[in-house]
Amino acid sequence: QLERFSKRDDPTVCPGGGESDNDLERRVRPAVEEWADRYAGGRLALVTHLGVVRLLAPGSEPGHTGVTRVVL
Repeated sequence: QLERFSKRDDPTVCPGGGESDNDLERRVRPAVEEWADRYAGGRLALVTHLGVVRLLAPGSEPGHTGVTRVVL
């Protein structure tokens, strides 16, 4: 299951009982969109893990540390 999850080709896989990409999106996207609306025209720093970066900026593959700019 972890191998399937690492390929990122099935957004319903829950590795080790964790949350799937679909679950992550349902939990994270509404909050990020609310912050984007609240701070529209301003700047917002979001410190998060790689799964959220992959969700918000598909196709980006930053290293374990880095800065990814996402414009909503």
